[in-house]
Parts: sequence; structure tokens; C-alpha cells
Amino acid sequence: MLCPGQLQLDNGEFWPRNQWFQVGTTQSFSCQEGFSLYGSPQRNCTLSGEWTGATPICDDHANDCNDPGVPPGAERTGDRFQTGAKVTYRCQAGMHLLGSAERVCLENREWSGSSPRCQAPHTFDTPSSVAAAMAGSLAGALDVLSPDYKKKNVSRGFGRSFRVAEVSRMNVYILMDTSGSIKEKDFQLARNATIALIRKLDSYDVQLNFHVLSFASETIVIVNIQETDISGDTDEVIWALMEFSYTSHGHKTGTNLHSALENVWQQISFLSVNREKNHFNETQNIIIIETDGYSNTGKKPEAALAKIRSSLGYRTTQHDHAHEKMLDVYVFGVGEHVNKDELNSLASKKSGENHFFVLKDFNKLGEVFNSIISDSSVTMCGIAQEQLSKEQELDGVIAYTRPWHVTLTSPTWGLEKYCSGSILSQNWVLTAAHCFAKVSTDTHRVPKELTIQY
Repeated sequence: MLCPGQLQLDNGEFWPRNQWFQVGTTQSFSCQEGFSLYGSPQRNCTLSGEWTGATPICDDHANDCNDPGVPPGAERTGDRFQTGAKVTYRCQAGMHLLGSAERVCLENREWSGSSPRCQAPHTFDTPSSVAAAMAGSLAGALDVLSPDYKKKNVSRGFGRSFRVAEVSRMNVYILMDTSGSIKEKDFQLARNATIALIRKLDSYDVQLNFHVLSFASETIVIVNIQETDISGDTDEVIWALMEFSYTSHGHKTGTNLHSALENVWQQISFLSVNREKNHFNETQNIIIIETDGYSNTGKKPEAALAKIRSSLGYRTTQHDHAHEKMLDVYVFGVGEHVNKDELNSLASKKSGENHFFVLKDFNKLGEVFNSIISDSSVTMCGIAQEQLSKEQELDGVIAYTRPWHVTLTSPTWGLEKYCSGSILSQNWVLTAAHCFAKVSTDTHRVPKELTIQY
């Protein structure tokens, strides 16, 4: 097992300059004068072929967008970071680029698409890193949908993610690969993993409806989202999934992912016809694809996904999916023979999020879905502790239930005055305008010194 080395660090230095590193070795980074180092000054190569820490970036914040960085194993073309500027990435020979190969500096000073990464052959994402990524995205969307006082009694921590849309409904489409390369044992593992995911999602008091299908050469619907008495009852959904037979596809053992996505498009089109009744415009759509290989029959799956995006009113020509507030496409490639390029093209590309994962086997898929919402996630930045045990309370442990909340104080204001705010991103806090009113107002004079406490 080897880790790909850092090949490029603009305005900085790195050592050693190797293309590949053995497990246990270290690569170090520093920046030129005038530039600050963001990310890790040192990274260690781990047993999984991944590096510890975060990608190093040397930035002086002189441009509209921050330096987007270059992941290990990649090279970047483009060093202008003004609005409208474009950068492109390519991985060294033999590696696959996951995420966005092309990114544009947008007017909001954010980069389009998702951060790219280079994955070497025979290496996989670790369940912990996948669960953490999903905790900050999928579970985060749910957390916004379900206010604290509505939540069911679940003593766990949850990932948080900033969502503009206020919605209270979610349609979850689960596409399970049951082609010939999936052995019965693997199918059982995939089914158990899927049931674990459904139970996790049911932790929230959000109106959930499921559409579950199995695909090989053709598609078989296990749970139809239109049958709301079943699709909206997780116990019924799980029962239908348990009753589904591994041999249902018979000798039609190809992999037709297009057929599965076409079926999802048909459901979304049906629901869009009667928009008001189905609360179509306020419903979050989550598509979860579980597959072990290549699409070898039917049309290109991208074509069906383009129809889905079009039905939801999204432009299908854009590589950046940040505007797709009501659609998230998660793709899980399982095993050695995954078509990474095809599956990467299907997954959502959203800034700061990751929607495509490659796992070693279906056991790992189960680990991911079982730990998306877990106590260990409370160590992540911005994670709320929903509840504490009696022992923790006796020990004086404080429950941090509002991880994005901050308090602003200033000597200019005096001890009695303060303002509140919310963390929006690494560099921005949102607070009230009157906190920074004109000097003539007595309540809050413009502070020369400000302290932000979280």
C-alpha cells in the first residue's frame, strides 16, 4: 500500500519530493514569505493509502476566491482566482480523479463543484471518513428539516450542514444492484446495510417516503413511492425489503443502471404533475446508488439523471450542482471493479461536500450506514450533542446543542452589551446589523476590538 505524494504546492515548499510514499512515512510543507499555511504542515501515510490531516494550501487572500489547493497525486492548471476564473485538475497516471476536475470562481467567492481527490488502484475510502462526510451532508439536511423539540428520543450526535431551503419532507430513492456479479451473501449484506440506513433516517420526525428498487438487466420495484401507506411507513418498507428474493431477476443478470434511474425519473415526473398535493416544491430528493461495477446494458445512466435534474428545474449542462438545493445524489461503488469515472459523473458535486465513495466490500457499506449517526461524530467541528447520559451530567459535562452559535463582545460595548451570531463558513459569521450601527447610537458603538466566543 502506497500514498500518492504532493506534486504541487503553489507559493510553498514540500519535502520529500516523491511520487509515492510508503505507509508510516511523512511529507512536510511550508509557505513562502507573505503566505499563510492552511491545512496540515505535516501529513502521515496511513494503512488505507490515505494521508492524515488536510491538504496544505499557501494563501495570501489577495484574490476573489481562496486558493482551492491541489490534492496529493494531482496537478492543477490555472493560477488566477478572480471571479470567473477556471482551474482544472488531473491525476498522475493510473489514478482516478474523484470530485470535480474543473472548478470556477463564482460571484459569491466560492469555488464551484466539490474538492477533487486522486484515488490509487486497490485503495478504498475508510468507513469512518465516509460516515463523517455523510454526517455533514445528508444527516445535516435532516437536522435542519427537524427542529430540536420535534426530534424523536435518539441519544446520539448528528452532523450539521447549512441549508437555505426550509423543508419538512424528504423522498429517498434507494437503488440496489442485484446483477450477476453480486453474490447472495453480498446481497444480504447490502440489504442489511440499507435497512440500517432506513432506521437511521427514521430517527428524525420528518415526513419520509421511500422508493426502493433492485436493478440488474431490468428494474424491479420493491417499494413504490406512490403507495404512500407503505412508502411512508419504515416498518412496511423494511418488511418489503426483507421479503424481496435475491433470485427475482432470474437469468437477466446484466447491470442496467440507466433503467433504475429512468424509473426514479418516472416517479419524480408523476409527483410533479400534482405539485401542490404532493408538496413537490418543498420536498428534498435523495438518490442513493449502491453498485459493484460497470453499467454494461442499457443506455448511459447520465442520460436518465439529466432527465431527473430537468424535472426538478435544474440545468443539466452545469458540472456544479450547488444550485440543486432539493437534490442530492449519493453513489457507493463497492469492490475492485467499480467504474469510478462513470459513477463519479453521477454523484452530486457540491462545495465542501462529498457524494461519491468507493468501499472495499459490502461489509464496509454496513459499517458506513451504521455509523452515519454515531456518538463518535461529536468530535467533529460543529456537531451538536443532542443528549447526555446521567453519568456525564453528574461529571459536569456540558451539552453543546447549538454548535454554530457564537457570542460577540467588545470593550467598546462594555460588560452589559453583547451580540449573537451564527457561523456560516470558515471565514464568516452572520450577526445583527444594529450591532455595528453608526457611532452616534448609544446602544452599540462600532467596536475597534471584537471577541467571538463559541
